[in-house]
Amino acid sequence: MSAPQPDTSGVSLWRRASSFERGIYSNLYRWLTRNPDHGGSGTTVVTYVDLVRTTIYIWIGASALEMVAVHFLIGWVWLRWTLLILSLWGLIWMFGYLAGLIVYPHLIDRHAVRIRNGHTIRVEVPASIIESVSGSTRSTPGSRVIQIDEEDPLHLYIAVSGQVNVHLGLREESSADLPGSRYRFTSVSFWADDPALARRSLQEVLAQS
Repeated sequence: MSAPQPDTSGVSLWRRASSFERGIYSNLYRWLTRNPDHGGSGTTVVTYVDLVRTTIYIWIGASALEMVAVHFLIGWVWLRWTLLILSLWGLIWMFGYLAGLIVYPHLIDRHAVRIRNGHTIRVEVPASIIESVSGSTRSTPGSRVIQIDEEDPLHLYIAVSGQVNVHLGLREESSADLPGSRYRFTSVSFWADDPALARRSLQEVLAQS
């Protein structure tokens, strides 16, 4: 089976970009109003932001320094304001991206496991089809968040910085609509900041199913 190919049509890309941009501001609103999506009662919240938090803070700091440099170094008023507006937009975008990783964690309950990455990537696996749970840190074949295993095209990776550390084997094939394509999979791996918590919660789900 070949890897799913993204839809690269101009209309699709524009819609995805517009949706992503709106999501950035929604993330910020949730973050500032302290309204993360933590599911209902009995849900285990599993974060996945620790690997990238420092890198994003470095980007944010660099953007802030860039704004200061533009203010003092650019003499043309029109160019200075243009660059300041662009830098401010980039700064807001990065805060919104970080906010999305924080307010949309992975969620585990007795009904399903919801694997997420920000506001755009959501993979819901029904608890009833989970067959096995294991944990080991692995590097993924590439650097993208969504990947498939070249040797096992039905193994889906939802990675953070090219890393996964929680692995689910399924009794039957499942699927998910992700940016650009629909993926089918019989196993899925993802990153958790606290893999022991994730595995323990998943084992409890298996024991109840």
